[in-house]
Amino acid sequence: MMRRVLLFEYLHVHSQWYADASPSMRDEGRAMLLAMAADIAALNDVAVTVALCEAVHGELTSMPGVDIICVKGVDEVSFVTSVLRHGPFSDVLPIAPETGGVLATLVREFRSHGQHVIAAAEDTILLGSDKWQMFQFLQQHRVATIPTKLVTEHTDGDFAETYVIKPIDGAGCEGVKRLTHDEFVTYRMQNSCCSDVIVQPFIAGQSYSVGLIGQGADTPPLILPVATQDVEWSVTTPHYRGGSIPASLPKDSHVHLQDLLSQLLKFVTVDSGYVGIDLLRPVNLKDGEWLITEINPRMCTSYIGYRQATTFNLARYLLGNRRLEPIEWKAGPVDFSCESTNYSGYN
Repeated sequence: MMRRVLLFEYLHVHSQWYADASPSMRDEGRAMLLAMAADIAALNDVAVTVALCEAVHGELTSMPGVDIICVKGVDEVSFVTSVLRHGPFSDVLPIAPETGGVLATLVREFRSHGQHVIAAAEDTILLGSDKWQMFQFLQQHRVATIPTKLVTEHTDGDFAETYVIKPIDGAGCEGVKRLTHDEFVTYRMQNSCCSDVIVQPFIAGQSYSVGLIGQGADTPPLILPVATQDVEWSVTTPHYRGGSIPASLPKDSHVHLQDLLSQLLKFVTVDSGYVGIDLLRPVNLKDGEWLITEINPRMCTSYIGYRQATTFNLARYLLGNRRLEPIEWKAGPVDFSCESTNYSGYN
């Protein structure tokens, strides 16, 4: 019997959610949706169904090999039930942000209906959905990360002269701002009761990421090549432009990074789905210094780059087939941008 996968991207399955999203979030969501749909559709023994709301259904009707269902006018409570009426499905593969507990809620809801969901363990999703909890967790396990405070608990002298504030449950660059000392003092005075924002020192450096693909509870995850992130700051706000794979790094940096990831994976479960680890190498490097900045317990836009950096179909690995050959990667580097990605089928 053919395996049937339900693929849904959170913003594209509900008209109001799509309308409320920022243009950058819609672009990134669509890029991941189209890439993943193309890759699953290219597999001979798997059928893929994509759920779309009425607002975008007309724009995305031409996806070869993809069964499209139109989800009309459902509220948040009945959304999962409405989509599952189009089943049965062997698997559900969500693409959703952690903001507001969206990812955790959707994964929990699908699993409560008996669905096999291709996503990280709930503990990992919850950890990556709360940046303050994540900082405390990493600090407890002595995993290198950026010093962090709640805005409400910050005192002068904690950090340097330039600050970065982030929503505790933010995804990507949404809600992130870089402030001078005086700007931060003003912000803190105006948001004295704001308990859902963290503050960190701004550390100059190059941003990177590493993708992980879970392969089962008794198998280590696949660790994909290091990707360089193209993050551009326009005065106070960052903009993610894409990146390149593989990153050009000295050999000893790779060794130190592997040690850091091995240390992290002793405490963080990645047995299913895609997890992205965001990292920073500061300009003023200590020997081998890497800092973990985010644990993203979800599909990330770096997948766009990874699929372009190999002729192997990564969807096969994401669907959990553990008897696959090692992935071969192009010499690269391969540049990618979610802003310019169009649906072009599997590479």
